[in-house]
Amino acid sequence: MLPPHVRLLCLSATVPNVDEFAAWVGRVRRAPVWVTGTVKRPVPLGHGVWFGGESYAFGAETRWDADGYAAAKLAWRRLTAAPDTKKEAKAARPTGRGGPPAGPNARGGGARGRGGGLGARGGAAAAAVSRAIAHSAARPDRGPRSDAAHWRSLIAWLKARDLLPAVAFFFSKRKVDALAASLAGLDLNTAAEAAEARLFCARSLARLPPGDRALPQVGRVTALLARGVGVHHAGLLPIVKEVVEMLFCRGLVKFLACTETFAMGVNAPARAVAFAALRKHDGAGFRDLLPGEYTQVRGGERGWG
Repeated sequence: MLPPHVRLLCLSATVPNVDEFAAWVGRVRRAPVWVTGTVKRPVPLGHGVWFGGESYAFGAETRWDADGYAAAKLAWRRLTAAPDTKKEAKAARPTGRGGPPAGPNARGGGARGRGGGLGARGGAAAAAVSRAIAHSAARPDRGPRSDAAHWRSLIAWLKARDLLPAVAFFFSKRKVDALAASLAGLDLNTAAEAAEARLFCARSLARLPPGDRALPQVGRVTALLARGVGVHHAGLLPIVKEVVEMLFCRGLVKFLACTETFAMGVNAPARAVAFAALRKHDGAGFRDLLPGEYTQVRGGERGWG
């Protein structure tokens, strides 16, 4: 529907049938369309899984690392394996009741509460609790506390390797908000960056009516942005989403929890992308993530399978 004199430049990293698409555009526009491209990424793309507080690499670009995949499977089996004995099962309970009392007023734990592990066998009790936490983090039904610990450890790992800013994709707005609430105490910005983020939010949101500026959603998101944590999903006000996108592109949002909509048309300079799950609800039922969806969300050229 554009006027004939308007020229087009089309860019894509995920269109598989680029020649067919270009031919269609040429027929509609009645003009020649030239196709150029490359399968080489300027920045190598690695693939892996984060599990039990460790990262297991599956490969980079077109190379598949079978050893990394085998190591991840072995770690999963170890963390999800049932205890061999009743004694181990009792010691691995998240309540820590398998540990010895540390004092006359303690019930199954140390002076700091249940599972404190301050007695003679405190080291063994602490190890048992650690195994229980790791086991609960590996379960699909883990609670919000273990989820927060899981994501905090991943963020710390990424930060130590200079892989921030990072984007974490969820397939539920509720889960995005739940994670953001659990990371309320996380601070990834310096004092100068926090001040810059607050000033940008204040100036940008000043155009909202006073009633909208007082919405709980606005207050929660701006408080998170000052600490370098962002959220992005269809349930946010459009101007709030735009503020999040602009701060992320400025490098003032170090960790962003979002839904798939963030990957549609937003060019964000992320150094790492994480998937909270590889299954999604498509309106009819739950299914595995399709290869094209994975390619679109993780942000990069095709060529790795």
